[in-house]
Amino acid sequence: MNMDNYTLTPYLNTMESVHFIFCDLNAKLCKQWDECIKTIIPEDKQSLFTVFNGPLDKYEGKFDCIVSPANSAIRLDGSFDNVISKMFSPSHRGAVTEHCQKYVYGINNGYLAPGMCLLVPMHHFDEEKFGCKYIALCPTMRIPDDCTWNKEVVYNCMWNLLAELWRHARRKNGKDEITSVLITGLGTGVGGFSVESCARQMTVAWKHFHDNLQKEENRTSWADMYSRDREISKCIPDRKKSIMSLQQAWDDVIAEAESEVF
Repeated sequence: MNMDNYTLTPYLNTMESVHFIFCDLNAKLCKQWDECIKTIIPEDKQSLFTVFNGPLDKYEGKFDCIVSPANSAIRLDGSFDNVISKMFSPSHRGAVTEHCQKYVYGINNGYLAPGMCLLVPMHHFDEEKFGCKYIALCPTMRIPDDCTWNKEVVYNCMWNLLAELWRHARRKNGKDEITSVLITGLGTGVGGFSVESCARQMTVAWKHFHDNLQKEENRTSWADMYSRDREISKCIPDRKKSIMSLQQAWDDVIAEAESEVF
Protein backbone atom coordinates (compact mmCIF):
# COMPACT_ATOMS: atom_id res chain seq x y z
CA MET A 1 0.00 0.00 0.00
CA ASN A 2 1.29 3.45 -0.92
CA MET A 3 0.93 5.27 2.39
CA ASP A 4 1.53 8.65 0.70
CA ASN A 5 -1.82 8.25 -1.03
CA TYR A 6 -3.60 6.72 1.94
CA THR A 7 -6.41 8.97 3.08
CA LEU A 8 -9.25 8.83 5.59
CA THR A 9 -11.40 11.29 3.62
CA PRO A 10 -13.75 8.77 1.91
CA TYR A 11 -14.76 7.41 5.31
CA LEU A 12 -14.90 10.69 7.24
CA ASN A 13 -18.51 11.46 6.33
CA THR A 14 -19.52 7.87 7.11
CA MET A 15 -18.05 7.98 10.62
CA GLU A 16 -19.46 11.44 11.28
CA SER A 17 -22.96 10.21 10.51
CA VAL A 18 -22.94 7.34 13.05
CA HIS A 19 -25.54 8.08 15.72
CA PHE A 20 -24.92 6.85 19.27
CA ILE A 21 -27.69 6.00 21.71
CA PHE A 22 -26.36 6.01 25.26
CA CYS A 23 -28.83 3.81 27.14
CA ASP A 24 -28.78 2.96 30.83
CA LEU A 25 -31.06 2.46 33.84
CA ASN A 26 -28.77 4.61 35.99
CA ALA A 27 -30.11 8.18 35.99
CA LYS A 28 -26.83 9.53 37.41
CA LEU A 29 -24.87 8.05 34.52
CA CYS A 30 -27.33 9.49 31.99
CA LYS A 31 -26.94 12.90 33.60
CA GLN A 32 -23.15 12.61 33.33
CA TRP A 33 -23.45 11.63 29.66
CA ASP A 34 -25.59 14.70 29.02
CA GLU A 35 -23.04 16.95 30.73
CA CYS A 36 -20.05 15.42 28.92
CA ILE A 37 -21.74 15.66 25.53
CA LYS A 38 -22.35 19.36 26.15
CA THR A 39 -18.83 20.10 27.42
CA ILE A 40 -16.59 17.70 25.46
CA ILE A 41 -18.26 16.97 22.11
CA PRO A 42 -18.07 19.82 19.55
CA GLU A 43 -21.36 21.70 19.40
CA ASP A 44 -22.02 20.83 15.75
CA LYS A 45 -21.64 17.10 16.54
CA GLN A 46 -23.79 16.87 19.67
CA SER A 47 -26.84 15.90 17.62
CA LEU A 48 -25.11 12.57 16.91
CA PHE A 49 -25.83 11.53 20.52
CA THR A 50 -29.05 10.53 22.25
CA VAL A 51 -29.21 9.72 25.96
CA PHE A 52 -31.98 7.32 27.01
CA ASN A 53 -32.59 6.63 30.70
CA GLY A 54 -34.58 3.40 30.93
CA PRO A 55 -34.72 -0.30 30.06
CA LEU A 56 -34.00 -1.35 26.50
CA ASP A 57 -37.52 -2.56 25.76
CA LYS A 58 -38.85 0.96 26.39
CA TYR A 59 -36.63 2.48 23.71
CA GLU A 60 -38.79 3.14 20.64
CA GLY A 61 -36.14 3.80 18.01
CA LYS A 62 -34.06 1.58 15.73
CA PHE A 63 -30.34 0.84 15.72
CA ASP A 64 -27.99 -1.24 13.56
CA CYS A 65 -25.56 -2.32 16.26
CA ILE A 66 -25.65 -2.93 20.00
CA VAL A 67 -22.56 -2.98 22.22
CA SER A 68 -21.93 -5.83 24.62
CA PRO A 69 -19.69 -4.87 27.58
CA ALA A 70 -18.92 -8.57 27.76
CA ASN A 71 -16.25 -10.52 29.56
CA SER A 72 -13.24 -11.85 27.69
CA ALA A 73 -14.71 -15.34 27.38
CA ILE A 74 -17.77 -13.83 25.62
CA ARG A 75 -20.51 -15.15 27.85
CA LEU A 76 -23.60 -13.03 27.25
CA ASP A 77 -25.71 -14.29 30.14
CA GLY A 78 -25.44 -11.63 32.84
CA SER A 79 -26.65 -8.07 33.37
CA PHE A 80 -26.92 -6.09 30.10
CA ASP A 81 -25.47 -8.99 28.11
CA ASN A 82 -28.43 -11.07 29.25
CA VAL A 83 -30.74 -8.34 27.96
CA ILE A 84 -28.96 -8.51 24.58
CA SER A 85 -29.35 -12.30 24.46
CA LYS A 86 -33.07 -12.02 25.17
CA MET A 87 -33.39 -9.38 22.49
CA PHE A 88 -31.99 -11.62 19.77
CA SER A 89 -33.25 -14.99 21.01
CA PRO A 90 -36.04 -14.80 23.62
CA SER A 91 -36.72 -18.54 23.67
CA HIS A 92 -33.07 -19.70 23.71
CA ARG A 93 -30.78 -17.04 25.17
CA GLY A 94 -27.81 -19.40 25.10
CA ALA A 95 -27.92 -19.29 21.31
CA VAL A 96 -26.41 -15.79 21.30
CA THR A 97 -23.46 -16.79 23.50
CA GLU A 98 -22.91 -19.89 21.35
CA HIS A 99 -22.96 -17.85 18.15
CA CYS A 100 -20.65 -15.12 19.46
CA GLN A 101 -18.18 -17.56 21.00
CA LYS A 102 -18.00 -19.53 17.76
CA TYR A 103 -17.32 -16.32 15.84
CA VAL A 104 -14.62 -15.20 18.29
CA TYR A 105 -12.97 -18.61 18.14
CA GLY A 106 -12.79 -18.24 14.36
CA ILE A 107 -11.35 -14.72 14.48
CA ASN A 108 -9.34 -14.56 17.71
CA ASN A 109 -9.12 -18.13 19.04
CA GLY A 110 -11.88 -17.67 21.62
CA TYR A 111 -10.59 -14.74 23.68
CA LEU A 112 -10.86 -10.96 23.51
CA ALA A 113 -8.62 -9.03 25.88
CA PRO A 114 -10.28 -6.20 27.83
CA GLY A 115 -10.35 -3.06 25.71
CA MET A 116 -10.62 -4.90 22.39
CA CYS A 117 -13.66 -4.77 20.11
CA LEU A 118 -15.04 -7.17 17.51
CA LEU A 119 -18.18 -6.82 15.38
CA VAL A 120 -20.25 -9.99 15.18
CA PRO A 121 -22.85 -10.28 12.37
CA MET A 122 -26.28 -11.22 13.73
CA HIS A 123 -28.35 -11.12 10.53
CA HIS A 124 -29.67 -14.68 10.72
CA PHE A 125 -31.31 -14.02 14.11
CA ASP A 126 -33.80 -11.73 12.29
CA GLU A 127 -34.18 -9.33 15.22
CA GLU A 128 -37.25 -7.32 14.25
CA LYS A 129 -38.09 -4.81 17.01
CA PHE A 130 -34.94 -2.71 16.66
CA GLY A 131 -33.63 -3.91 13.30
CA CYS A 132 -30.25 -4.71 14.87
CA LYS A 133 -27.74 -6.49 12.62
CA TYR A 134 -24.54 -6.54 14.68
CA ILE A 135 -23.23 -7.01 18.21
CA ALA A 136 -20.02 -5.15 19.02
CA LEU A 137 -18.20 -7.18 21.66
CA CYS A 138 -16.26 -4.80 23.92
CA PRO A 139 -15.08 -6.67 27.03
CA THR A 140 -14.13 -4.43 29.94
CA MET A 141 -12.93 -7.33 32.10
CA ARG A 142 -11.71 -10.93 31.85
CA ILE A 143 -14.30 -12.16 34.34
CA PRO A 144 -16.98 -10.23 36.25
CA ASP A 145 -14.85 -8.31 38.73
CA ASP A 146 -13.60 -4.85 39.70
CA CYS A 147 -11.74 -3.55 36.64
CA THR A 148 -10.78 -0.09 37.90
CA TRP A 149 -7.17 -1.27 38.09
CA ASN A 150 -7.31 -1.11 34.27
CA LYS A 151 -7.88 2.60 34.58
CA GLU A 152 -8.25 3.48 30.87
CA VAL A 153 -10.19 0.40 29.76
CA VAL A 154 -13.39 2.37 29.09
CA TYR A 155 -11.49 4.80 26.84
CA ASN A 156 -9.81 1.87 25.08
CA CYS A 157 -13.11 0.07 24.55
CA MET A 158 -14.72 3.16 23.09
CA TRP A 159 -11.74 3.89 20.83
CA ASN A 160 -11.62 0.33 19.55
CA LEU A 161 -15.38 0.31 19.00
CA LEU A 162 -14.99 3.39 16.80
CA ALA A 163 -12.03 1.81 15.02
CA GLU A 164 -14.02 -1.36 14.36
CA LEU A 165 -16.93 0.68 12.97
CA TRP A 166 -14.48 2.60 10.79
CA ARG A 167 -12.94 -0.62 9.46
CA HIS A 168 -16.44 -1.99 8.81
CA ALA A 169 -17.28 1.09 6.74
CA ARG A 170 -14.10 0.60 4.72
CA ARG A 171 -14.74 -3.13 4.18
CA LYS A 172 -18.36 -2.70 3.15
CA ASN A 173 -17.78 0.45 1.05
CA GLY A 174 -21.31 1.77 1.45
CA LYS A 175 -23.07 -1.61 1.77
CA ASP A 176 -24.67 -2.96 4.96
CA GLU A 177 -23.82 0.28 6.74
CA ILE A 178 -23.89 0.77 10.49
CA THR A 179 -25.40 4.20 11.06
CA SER A 180 -26.65 3.85 14.63
CA VAL A 181 -25.18 2.19 17.71
CA LEU A 182 -26.77 1.58 21.11
CA ILE A 183 -24.34 1.37 24.01
CA THR A 184 -24.73 1.13 27.77
CA GLY A 185 -22.35 2.26 30.49
CA LEU A 186 -18.96 0.53 30.25
CA GLY A 187 -17.42 -0.79 33.46
CA THR A 188 -19.97 0.89 35.73
CA GLY A 189 -21.62 -2.17 37.25
CA VAL A 190 -19.48 -4.88 38.81
CA GLY A 191 -16.51 -3.18 37.12
CA GLY A 192 -16.60 -0.44 39.74
CA PHE A 193 -16.08 2.62 37.51
CA SER A 194 -17.80 5.79 38.67
CA VAL A 195 -20.42 7.26 36.38
CA GLU A 196 -18.27 10.38 36.05
CA SER A 197 -15.24 8.44 34.82
CA CYS A 198 -17.28 6.25 32.48
CA ALA A 199 -19.09 9.15 30.82
CA ARG A 200 -15.94 11.21 30.45
CA GLN A 201 -13.81 8.38 29.06
CA MET A 202 -16.48 7.47 26.49
CA THR A 203 -16.92 11.02 25.22
CA VAL A 204 -13.22 11.93 25.31
CA ALA A 205 -12.43 8.81 23.25
CA TRP A 206 -15.03 9.84 20.67
CA LYS A 207 -13.58 13.37 20.53
CA HIS A 208 -10.01 12.12 20.09
CA PHE A 209 -11.04 9.66 17.38
CA HIS A 210 -12.97 12.40 15.59
CA ASP A 211 -9.98 14.76 15.87
CA ASN A 212 -7.75 12.19 14.17
CA LEU A 213 -10.20 11.86 11.28
CA GLN A 214 -9.96 15.62 10.76
CA LYS A 215 -6.19 15.61 10.36
CA GLU A 216 -4.77 16.46 6.96
CA GLU A 217 -1.73 14.28 7.63
CA ASN A 218 -1.54 10.96 9.45
CA ARG A 219 0.85 12.22 12.09
CA THR A 220 0.80 12.46 15.90
CA SER A 221 3.20 14.96 17.47
CA TRP A 222 4.60 14.88 20.99
CA ALA A 223 2.44 17.91 21.74
CA ASP A 224 -0.65 16.01 20.58
CA MET A 225 0.30 13.01 22.66
CA TYR A 226 0.82 14.96 25.90
CA SER A 227 -2.31 17.05 25.35
CA ARG A 228 -4.38 13.90 25.01
CA ASP A 229 -2.68 12.28 27.97
CA ARG A 230 -3.74 15.22 30.14
CA GLU A 231 -7.34 14.91 28.93
CA ILE A 232 -7.37 11.15 29.55
CA SER A 233 -5.82 11.58 33.00
CA LYS A 234 -8.78 13.74 34.02
CA CYS A 235 -11.00 10.70 33.38
CA ILE A 236 -9.16 8.32 35.69
CA PRO A 237 -11.38 7.05 38.51
CA ASP A 238 -10.61 7.57 42.15
CA ARG A 239 -9.81 4.00 43.17
CA LYS A 240 -10.84 4.45 46.79
CA LYS A 241 -14.30 5.67 45.77
CA SER A 242 -14.60 2.84 43.26
CA ILE A 243 -13.85 0.20 45.88
CA MET A 244 -16.30 1.78 48.31
CA SER A 245 -19.04 1.70 45.67
CA LEU A 246 -18.33 -1.86 44.49
CA GLN A 247 -20.74 -3.52 46.91
CA GLN A 248 -23.50 -1.15 45.79
CA ALA A 249 -22.69 -2.00 42.16
CA TRP A 250 -23.02 -5.71 42.92
CA ASP A 251 -26.35 -5.07 44.65
CA ASP A 252 -27.61 -3.14 41.62
CA VAL A 253 -26.56 -5.89 39.20
CA ILE A 254 -28.21 -8.60 41.32
CA ALA A 255 -31.41 -6.56 41.62
CA GLU A 256 -31.48 -6.03 37.85
CA ALA A 257 -30.98 -9.74 37.17
CA GLU A 258 -33.71 -10.72 39.62
CA SER A 259 -36.20 -8.29 38.12
CA GLU A 260 -35.50 -9.65 34.60
CA VAL A 261 -35.69 -6.14 33.17
CA PHE A 262 -36.00 -6.11 29.38
